[in-house]
Parts: sequence; structure tokens; C-alpha cells
Amino acid sequence: MSDASAPVAIVGGGAVGTSTLFHLAEQHDVAGVLFEKGQLGSGSTSKAAGGVRNTYTTPLNVEIGNRAIDYFQTFEERVGEPLDFRQNGYMYLYHTDEWAARWRDLAVDLREQGVTAEIRSAADAAETFPGLDAAAIQGALYGPDCGHVDPHSLTQGFASAAVDRGATIHTKTAVTDVVVEDGAVVAVETEAGRYAVGAVLDAAGPWAARVGAMVGVGLPLSFFLRRIMVTSPMEGASGPLVIDPEWECYVEAERNGSLLVCDTAQDVHDVADPDTATEGSVGYDYYLRTTEKVERLLPGLADLDVVNGWGGVQSHTPDGHAILGPTDVEGFHVACGFSGHGVQQSPVVGAAMADLLATGSTDRFDVDQLALDRFERTDRIDPEGMA
Repeated sequence: MSDASAPVAIVGGGAVGTSTLFHLAEQHDVAGVLFEKGQLGSGSTSKAAGGVRNTYTTPLNVEIGNRAIDYFQTFEERVGEPLDFRQNGYMYLYHTDEWAARWRDLAVDLREQGVTAEIRSAADAAETFPGLDAAAIQGALYGPDCGHVDPHSLTQGFASAAVDRGATIHTKTAVTDVVVEDGAVVAVETEAGRYAVGAVLDAAGPWAARVGAMVGVGLPLSFFLRRIMVTSPMEGASGPLVIDPEWECYVEAERNGSLLVCDTAQDVHDVADPDTATEGSVGYDYYLRTTEKVERLLPGLADLDVVNGWGGVQSHTPDGHAILGPTDVEGFHVACGFSGHGVQQSPVVGAAMADLLATGSTDRFDVDQLALDRFERTDRIDPEGMA
């Protein structure tokens, strides 16, 4: 690999990195190279619950969400690979008049932006997700266009299609340095040797800050650990992803009736090392506390067994938005800090990043709102209220 070269190198083989690699080849006939220190999708992408939504508080995220849903609906036609995507909806529960008013106002705003958003009574919500105790809630906001995507089939689909179009992927190959000369990227050093490149995209998820430090680019990222438990199947379980912001938890029914259950109040904040954050992170205490909380919404949960569980590290920014675009180092671009939205935003973001890397501009959406230098500006995008 010592004499190898490519126009663009991508660091990180998750959903965003593989999407960018595909769109470079598909839209711009640019055969990039991607380096992943583990297996494709083995970082945060593999730990994602796979939710897909357009229910945000900022117009830019709503726009990206709408476009992502459309992309997932037509994925096989666009990419030529199968995708496990189902539009089973999102449902946000509320318990108080204050939250009811908040969700009604948001529903109005969302509908003005082309989002289907419905306010449902407690009884209707319980019919929408069988097993939900109507007496435990006051009502819900329902977004039927939202859904679930399988992160594995998404990442593998982008990767396979990219390789078919001439791209190269190196797994189990960490990037050890990004070489800069006269203020511009000229090469990457990897565990397998040096690769001359014209541009680099840092899409390394929780490790993006380490890659940025290789070229002196500081990224304002913080990390926290989120955990999920998986239960045995619940008879009749189906319907939307159910989120309870007041009680800080969510539940989703898998195709076989198993439940993915998360207590977000038990998130571990200020994670220092993403390499070791998930070790021993999910155990009896987490399962017990999560079950005690969520069975107030789903009484049948107490009768189920816990069959699996995992923890994953999310990268967050101060305003809950991703950091996208070029930096002060010529040729060094970033796509990181997705605050848990990377998988669902990957088709749209990957297309935009491919444009930027290939041509220097994009009209997919207003990427400048998410530029790294926004944290130094007064005209910043509003923080995302549903991160």
C-alpha cells in the first residue's frame, strides 16, 4: 500500500462514512477509499436502535428527516441493495397539561413543514401500541411517517454498492496519522502503510476528535453511554416506537414481538474513553431499574425475560446538531457529532458530504448552518430540542 493513492480518504466505516463513499462514486464518479479500524458499522452504528424520524424542533433537521425517509423508501431503487426499513411510526407520550400543550404546539409547527403529526388520546395511543396502559398517560403525539431502519443492512448496502462502483474499503485498518503539508492534507498513514490523498473526511464517530487532533482541528464533542435491553417476545406487541420524554424511556417492538427497552435516565454522561465505555455497562441493576420504570407504561413487561442487552457511545455537540463540512485545514472535512442521529441522517448527509468533497459545494441542504465555525458566530442555528 506504500505507493497507493486516492482522491478522497474516508476515516470511519459507519453509516455516514459508507454513505459518503457510495455517493462519491454514484454521483461524482470519484473512487474513494475508506478505512475502518474494526469491521464496517462496528462503532456507534452497530449499537444504534435504528429509529428514523422527521419529528424535530429545528427546520433543518425536519428537512433532513423528510428527505431521509423518502430515501429509505426508495433505497433499493437508488442503491441497488436491499434494506430492512419499516414505517411503523413514532409516538411521544405525555402525562401533564404542560406537556400536552407543548406537543400540540409542536404538531402545528411540524404540519406546517410537511410532517404528518397527530395528537392522540390515551385510549387511541393504547390501541396504537397494544399493551400500553391508557391510565398511565394523558395522550400522545403520533408521527406515522417515522420508522425503523436496520443499521447493518444500511451500512452494508452502501458499502457493497460503493465497491461495485469502484471504491475501496479497508477494514481492520486504523488511520494512525493524517499528513498535512503547507496547510493542506496530502496523505494518510495507516496500519497498512501510507496512502496519498487529495482530501480526507473524518467520519470516525466517537473517535472523530482523535482524528481531528492529528491535523490540529479541535472538535467540541462530548460522549455518553446509552444502554438498551431486549426482552423475550410479548404476545401482540407491535406498533410505533414509543417514547416518554417525561419519564425518560422508550420502547420498540421488534418483528418477533421482542421489546427493545431503554431508560435514558440511566445514560452515563461525560464518558472519557469510547474504547472502554461499554465494558460491563449492561447488567442486572440496569435491567431491574429499567423494568421497574417502564412496566408502569407496559404492565406486561414484568412477565418477560431479558434475553440481551448492549451499550453504545453517542457523540454530542453543544447544540445537539452534527458538525459538517470543511475546516481550516485545506482538504480536511468532518462529519461527526450527530447526537444519536447519524444512522437516520446518513443518506442525506452522505450525499451532501460527497458533493463538498468532489466539488466544494452542495445544494442538498444548508450545510453552512452545521459548520464547525458556527460555535464562534452570533447567527447560530437554534439548539435541537429533541436530541
